Amino acid sequence: MLLRPYSNTAQTIQALANGLVDLAVVLVENYVEGSISMTLDTLWH
Repeated sequence: MLLRPYSNTAQTIQALANGLVDLAVVLVENYVEGSISMTLDTLWH
C-alpha cells in the first residue's frame, strides 16, 4: 500500500472521485470543533 498525502480534504476526496486512489481517510469529527462541516459538505457533493 502506498500512502499519498494531500494538502486538504477537498483534494483528498477529489483524488478518490477521480480514481487516483482506492481509499481515503478524512476527518469527520474532532474533539475541539465537533463535526467538520467542510468535510461533510464535500462528501455530499
